[in-house]
Amino acid sequence: MSIEFEVEAIIDGETVALIARQLSSIDFKLNDKSTLNGYEIKSTFTQPRALKSDGNPDLEVFCFYLANAKDKDKFIVGNKTVLL
Repeated sequence: MSIEFEVEAIIDGETVALIARQLSSIDFKLNDKSTLNGYEIKSTFTQPRALKSDGNPDLEVFCFYLANAKDKDKFIVGNKTVLL
């Protein structure tokens, strides 16, 4: 099953993080073979403390971590990406 996200931010650090908004309300789990657009990601994710305009938590925003930092150039803020 593939799930579509929109990249909202790319954070460059020791590990490159992609902040992405889920575009559908499908539950998902990551495993050691999960990818974004075919690029390896770590099998863990976090949910940033993003808030909606009404002050409630925005539970559609996720932070994924790229397995290879060099892959960050394959992602562009505003573009859609697919979790496989």
